[in-house]
Amino acid sequence: MGGAESDPTPSNGGSRHRRSDPARDELGGLSRRSALTVISAGGLIAVAAGVGRYLTDDDSSAGPGRRANALGPVRQVHPLSAMDVRTNLAVAAHPAFADSVYSDVEAWMERLATMGVTLFRGLYNPQNAGCQKAVAASRRYGVKWLMTIVPEANDKPTDQSVDTTAAIVRQIAATCPDVCYGIEGINEPNHNRGGSFPVPLDWATAYTAPHQKAIWEGVQESEALSQVLVLGPSLHDQAAAASYDDAEPSGGAEHYHQLADAGVGDWQDRAGVHFYPAGEPPLTDIDRRLQHLLDAFGADTPLYMTETGYHNALYQPTNAGGTYRSGEESIGHRPTSEGATATYIDRAVLQLADRGIPCAWYECLDDPDPGPKDVAESNFGLWRVETGDPLTWTPKQAVGKLTRLLDALDEPDGPSYVPDPVRLGVEAAADDVAFVVAARRNGSATVFLFRDLSVWDPFTRTPIEVAPVAVTVTDRRGPRTVEVSAEVTSLPLR
Repeated sequence: MGGAESDPTPSNGGSRHRRSDPARDELGGLSRRSALTVISAGGLIAVAAGVGRYLTDDDSSAGPGRRANALGPVRQVHPLSAMDVRTNLAVAAHPAFADSVYSDVEAWMERLATMGVTLFRGLYNPQNAGCQKAVAASRRYGVKWLMTIVPEANDKPTDQSVDTTAAIVRQIAATCPDVCYGIEGINEPNHNRGGSFPVPLDWATAYTAPHQKAIWEGVQESEALSQVLVLGPSLHDQAAAASYDDAEPSGGAEHYHQLADAGVGDWQDRAGVHFYPAGEPPLTDIDRRLQHLLDAFGADTPLYMTETGYHNALYQPTNAGGTYRSGEESIGHRPTSEGATATYIDRAVLQLADRGIPCAWYECLDDPDPGPKDVAESNFGLWRVETGDPLTWTPKQAVGKLTRLLDALDEPDGPSYVPDPVRLGVEAAADDVAFVVAARRNGSATVFLFRDLSVWDPFTRTPIEVAPVAVTVTDRRGPRTVEVSAEVTSLPLR
């Protein structure tokens, strides 16, 4: 059952000279960009379609995620493209940070490539030696770059001029278009790094929108960048939520609506978004937290999650690291054990891809944090780091988990494709068994199953045991029963 190659013809209308969105392609006659839909369910948002949401007329399990028993008898489902899932996943890294552990570009790039990672996200500065090393290393290892190009400032969104932003886009087109996967708007423009400075009330109109327009127009004008995605600015998640909840929020009210009113939606292929689960399972509270963005830009707005992940600073002070809202309760950005992070990482990649949302995992390396791990920002990495010497870097459990997932999705390079449908039934003794199906270009398909439950209590900072349950998977050759726990279990379909 080979999949059909996708038509790269743009389907978003207008006079644009491209675009085969690397994070979509064709699905049922619609581009994956336009196929992203939103289903209202009790006031919550369930993002469907996009990168491989598989819905057909005889597939009744629409909604916020695949569940065992939802299919009932064997039904037809459309798998995700394994290539799309693998090549649209990024890991954050910081080649521009010359005085950090990221200064040894070759060391961390080689580690990502060995895992099977084909994309990283980070700031690009054409005058920075580390960035130039990263361009060369990207070419050697076949790792592309999702570029932010507007550096943040302490007291305002950026000190960089719009003319400089436009010049950087031209420089990318002239020197490294082969490395560039996408260019992103200002990172967290609704939040000041300095902390003590108020966010300017014109952060959206005077800073964010002009830079976003410059990026968009520069990419449109360059044939060399015809395959490059333009991502919108990713807001500081907590600040954005507060702008809808607080009486006098920093940066004014309704941040996403400020962006939309400033015209940003006209200058992006996908809206950027940050989402940290604060120690909970990967999609906890995601529907509510995406609601404001989709209200502002439209229910069919395609997304790219440019930051998500967990930190492992188990000894951080209670409620350190900002405020994350969960329903009506405010909690700190609580830590997660390395083991729980490993359980959640492949679930996050699969579940987000299932909703049409590619993601960038934050981040590649820890910062040195000697003694008790009590600094949240220093412990998001996939590798523990003692010093800048790569010999002191050791992989956390999440490295092995993500490597195995990417290996299961790996296949020879080739054009984008849409997998053929498969016949599948999934039945379990529990209603929390989730599953995602991915298929390669040659038609071979795999179902990934897991119990969508917490394995970590972020309040008491203790593990939660999740017992396995029997799950019956029926494909075209009949039923098989496997034990499924909170860890991802993969089962090739026959």
